[in-house]
Amino acid sequence: MYCGAFHTFVCAVVACLCVWFCFCFSHAVHLVPHNLPACTSSLLLLCCCCCVVILYTSNDWARRRKEVMTLGKNKRISKGGKRGKKKAQETMSRKEWYDVVAPKNFEVRQFGKSICNKTQGTKIAADYLRGRVYESNLADLNKTQGDDDAYRKVKFVVQEVQGRNLLTQFHSMDMTSGRVYFLLRKWCTTIEAAVEAKTADGYTLRLFVIAFTKKQSNQVSKNCYAKTRLVKWVRHRITSLIRQRLAKVGINEAVTLLTRNILRDRLTKRCNPIVPLRDLRIRKVKVIRTPRFDAQALLNAHGEIPTSAEGEARVVEEAEEATA
Repeated sequence: MYCGAFHTFVCAVVACLCVWFCFCFSHAVHLVPHNLPACTSSLLLLCCCCCVVILYTSNDWARRRKEVMTLGKNKRISKGGKRGKKKAQETMSRKEWYDVVAPKNFEVRQFGKSICNKTQGTKIAADYLRGRVYESNLADLNKTQGDDDAYRKVKFVVQEVQGRNLLTQFHSMDMTSGRVYFLLRKWCTTIEAAVEAKTADGYTLRLFVIAFTKKQSNQVSKNCYAKTRLVKWVRHRITSLIRQRLAKVGINEAVTLLTRNILRDRLTKRCNPIVPLRDLRIRKVKVIRTPRFDAQALLNAHGEIPTSAEGEARVVEEAEEATA
């Protein structure tokens, strides 16, 4: 940069001297009018020549600097070519397995496995595990063979990590779409209700209830449509019963009422006197608001936590080679 500036200064001085000699020579041979003041004409010519010289020298300096910066570089060679190659490492060697544990409301406690990267530096494995949502079938959780639980899916969210166990809490419950389509019929009225209810421990649940009208025992007509006022009456009774029942219990008792069909049977019994109903189902349940996390309440919901075998050493039998 210093050489370029010095070169520019020298060129400017030489240009000024050349302009001065040219001006003197032009006055001597009468190329410039004599009525033009000498100082004005000299300044005019000096400015023009200086501009030309500065532009030329600046372009030349930029070109030379670019050549110096790119000297010895090959564009065909990508950056980082001199770095050492990354060591080959097995991906699964950096991971750990965990057991997903359901609350004590269910018979099967460890219903699934999960995997996560090991703790390394500031990346704590527990931070990546909290908030994960896992889904299971209600029939598998309760060890029931009936058709009533096979079509219901229960989701759990991880709230705490204890060793190799993931302690979960109820997240939502849903029916399979095939079961909902199976319940639909012609010549009847579909009654649906969406209810928001708050439990005693601060959880807010949103429940979606569906029911269908059915024929009376001595009915001759092929349809069994219900009047609008009866539909509103049924919907109002469903809403009031759910809110009154869930306001007296916590989230764990509410899950028991939902999964053991206790709340559903009570709704069917109280709504049938208004209009005959069939297949009253709590189609969907979602937790839309949760209270502040309480570790002791979560431990009470789980009770005795089963021991995880993931962190222990196990003897693995060697697989036999298949004969050709």
